[in-house]
Amino acid sequence: MNLKNLSLATALLAGSFAATNAQAEEPVTVYTVTQHLADFAERLGGDAINVTFPVPEGQDPAFWRPSIALIADYQQADLILLNGVDYAQWVRNASLPRRALVNTARGLDDQLIRTDTVTHSHGDGGEHSHASTATHLWLNFDLATAQAEAVFSALNRELESDLPDSNLDELKADLTELNQLAEALPRGHEIITSHPRYQYLADRYGLSIRSVNWEAGATPTEENWAELDALLDDQAAKVFIWEAEPATAGDQGIQNRNLNSVVFAPGDRAGTDSDFIELMRQNLAALQAALEAE
Repeated sequence: MNLKNLSLATALLAGSFAATNAQAEEPVTVYTVTQHLADFAERLGGDAINVTFPVPEGQDPAFWRPSIALIADYQQADLILLNGVDYAQWVRNASLPRRALVNTARGLDDQLIRTDTVTHSHGDGGEHSHASTATHLWLNFDLATAQAEAVFSALNRELESDLPDSNLDELKADLTELNQLAEALPRGHEIITSHPRYQYLADRYGLSIRSVNWEAGATPTEENWAELDALLDDQAAKVFIWEAEPATAGDQGIQNRNLNSVVFAPGDRAGTDSDFIELMRQNLAALQAALEAE
């Protein structure tokens, strides 16, 4: 082989190696069904992954229905992080690749909370049912830690390499801090929430919580107020928890009923300025202040 041909062969080999190496280093594509799982994945996977949580701001991920095009995007993902326990109900009817599915609630059956199925409607979304298993398990920060471990394990398998253990250790340390903050909440006060989202928070941290079924962010109707007043006839509640910032009229109506009003965003929706850990710190601080207020 003459020098010219040798140089050409070397260049082709180098180009082939570079293309193969670039392909090998392409980030893993991860789709999630909640914002909190997207936050976990981003912290744990770093630059080795690309994370997408496609639910639009203002939509409830538990009952949101993706377009055919978005389902196709999910189908192309390397990993699809599911909350499990029948959260994101569209997943049951979509054809998603089993190889990519990661049920982050797997193995937690004995810690799940069974509930009565409740069917109701919100706005233009039509009727929907809350599953007979409470879905927001990450509001028990022990269970959130188990979900983080499941995400870390799935990412390591998909990347075929070891992510730094420190990524998981630091996230678990933050979740331990949230546990401590939640355990320090005042006990003995009755709490009403605007939606049945907080069963795991109540169960794990010894809080007395009952719920109405109101649409997040909407002005409560006369029927909504009647539902709340019926609960207040049965208990002397101190605090009312909104899952999203309430309409002015709604907040005023709560104050008129001598309830301390507080927003405790569950962390599954898009549109918050803070990641999951910081959002929960803010939630817990606001709840503590409301419970301690005279």
